[in-house]
Amino acid sequence: MSNQSHHPKLFTRYISGFVIIAITLVTFVSSTSANDEDLVQKLVGKWEGTVAIKNDPFRMLVIDSVKRDGDQWIATGRWGNTDKKGMKVDIKIQVSGGDLSLAFDAAAGNEVNLKLVGDRELTGKFNHARGRQRTNADASLKKVD
Repeated sequence: MSNQSHHPKLFTRYISGFVIIAITLVTFVSSTSANDEDLVQKLVGKWEGTVAIKNDPFRMLVIDSVKRDGDQWIATGRWGNTDKKGMKVDIKIQVSGGDLSLAFDAAAGNEVNLKLVGDRELTGKFNHARGRQRTNADASLKKVD
């Protein structure tokens, strides 16, 4: 009889342990998602700067909104010369720890890859197609609003 009385106690301990682990995981995932959302929301606004190319180096990126689509963050905005409205772009955002990077295709086969530095600077590369040649130019943008 005493042998059977230990099984319910053991079962209760396993269930209690499982519940504690489950609550810990849910809390961690919720906290991580909230931190990621705070981080990606810093992107919303207007960014201006330059790309290291000879013609029309002045660029702007306006990020209108950021949303989560499954396990991927997506932003919508406009990219172009600072003196124009810019073309619509869909931006893929990657969050890894406290690091945030974004990538999108611009007009004419150009590709942009940037990383958030601090709260108000994006740096990275502008892969520029010019004829049959491609140039990987440095890019730097600062948040203006």
